[in-house]
Amino acid sequence: WSSDVCSSDLYAAYAWSTPTLPAHHALVLTVPILAVGLARYGVVARRSPDRDAEALIARDPILVGSIVAFAVVAFGVLILAR
Repeated sequence: WSSDVCSSDLYAAYAWSTPTLPAHHALVLTVPILAVGLARYGVVARRSPDRDAEALIARDPILVGSIVAFAVVAFGVLILAR
């Protein structure tokens, strides 16, 4: 659990402060989606430690949804920033 929180914090710092992203910092909107995905992956991985990552992700609708939501929001932010 703590590594999930640490990863989310590091990503949030990156999304807010990197000079290569849009100046309006809208990519921060993806941070909660990432946090949900990482937390869910941690729960699912602990339940099925013998499965590989691809199988875990493909069979969990919340993980698939968070990946799709992340991609849509990130793409939208980056396209609108042009």
